This record gives sequence, structure tokens and C-alpha cells, in this order.
Amino acid sequence: MSILWLRKGLRVHDNPALAEAMAGAKWMVPLVVIDPALARKGTSGPKPTAFFLDCLRDLDGSLRARGSQLVVVHGDPKEVLPRLAQDWGASKVCFELDSGRYGLPRDTHVTTALHAQGVTVVPCPGHTLYHPDKVCKIYSN
Repeated sequence: MSILWLRKGLRVHDNPALAEAMAGAKWMVPLVVIDPALARKGTSGPKPTAFFLDCLRDLDGSLRARGSQLVVVHGDPKEVLPRLAQDWGASKVCFELDSGRYGLPRDTHVTTALHAQGVTVVPCPGHTLYHPDKVCKIYSN
């Protein structure tokens, strides 16, 4: 069983993390975690919030048309992801890379916790054309 942790790539088409999550999995759970650090009052206005919720509804509709559905939970991903992976018996968690100053340490923490449980973690490029580490390596020489 695999978990697809969705953050920015809220789509079923052209989604490398979705393809990876489905590869070899008997079951795949598409999951959005509403992170209180990013969803607190004052961090986003009503229009971006409405757009995000519309994207979630659209994604859920696309998933339901394919026999699945979106699971949305609220909480700190550093706590939620390891707990759900354990509760659901996940062997793999896939997500889109986030190289931002908040996302990178969060994802490192989640990855470490999941590896400690024996869960395979597969970060996938998504909102960038190339993997950020490869670009940095090329231009640092």
C-alpha cells in the first residue's frame, strides 16, 4: 500500500508522484494534509484559500471518476504522515519535492521518521522541470 502525499501538484494528469505511488501498489491513498503552520489566519487571503479548496474539489472529482477519492486531514505533517503510514500499513510514501525554506526541513523530518518505520520514501520532481539538486550541482562547477 502506498500513500501519495499531495501538496502543490493537485492533479491526476502529468503527476510523477502519482505515477510513482501507483507503481507496484495494490492500494494507493491520495492524501492532503492541511498544515496548520501554512493555514493559520493571516497567511493566506480569502481568494487563494477559495482557489485551493476549488482545486481540492476538482482533484477529488477526478479521483472519484477513477474509482478513488481524496483523503484530507488536518495536522502537522511531521506527526500525521508517520502515524497514518503506520496505521494504514503503508510500505511507500511518494510526494512532490519542495525545496523551500519551510518545505525542505519538513520533508527531511518526515522522510527520517518514515525510514525509521521501514517505509520507502520517494520524492519526485513536480513543479520544477529538473530536480533542484541536479541544477545546483551543474551550476556549482
